[in-house]
Amino acid sequence: MASPPTTIPALPPAPDLNDRSTFNARAYAWSVALGPYATGLQLVGENAYSNAAEAYASAQTASAQAQAAVAAVNSPKWVTGTNYTAGDTAWSLLNGRTYRARNNLSPSTVDPALAPTDWWDIASVSGRPMVTYPAGGPAIAGFHHVLTGSGDLVLPTTGLVDGSTVVEFLDLSESLTAALDPGPNKIRNALGKCTLNVKNARAVLVWTASKGWV
Repeated sequence: MASPPTTIPALPPAPDLNDRSTFNARAYAWSVALGPYATGLQLVGENAYSNAAEAYASAQTASAQAQAAVAAVNSPKWVTGTNYTAGDTAWSLLNGRTYRARNNLSPSTVDPALAPTDWWDIASVSGRPMVTYPAGGPAIAGFHHVLTGSGDLVLPTTGLVDGSTVVEFLDLSESLTAALDPGPNKIRNALGKCTLNVKNARAVLVWTASKGWV
């Protein structure tokens, strides 16, 4: 979620060479105020970058949803015994959702809603391909991950592109013991795992070279 910018503290009146009686006092106050002012500027810049990264991720999600919507409109009904090529789409007879074949299925005999290893749910909450982890596992850039139990979602550590590598997750865990593991990297500029202690927490993580995952 986008966050409001930090307020930049105002600078006091600048020293005036034409006013000798106040020059020293104003110069001292000005120099003291420069530190907090510079910090405020940096925080505003970081906030603007973070919000921009989130807006970029949201745009990617919107694009994926649009593509999923087009695929859903044009997809045929899934038919048992049919051969499907990787990338083909079909809608499930069980829930009406649209799925994309992960690989060649010759033939497909299990409804896509019941075969997550064979089909991606492209009508998921994000429109991204979805992976479900009941006990943690490795995160895949560009995928939506659903955590249904305890365990760590291990974030990617290679192939990271500043501002472009995106990981989404939704925590449905009852135990509230799931965690995000960045490995040697950071989450919001902090080392170590990030515990998910709010049920149904949902987030879009974007990799940044300056702060790690944000």
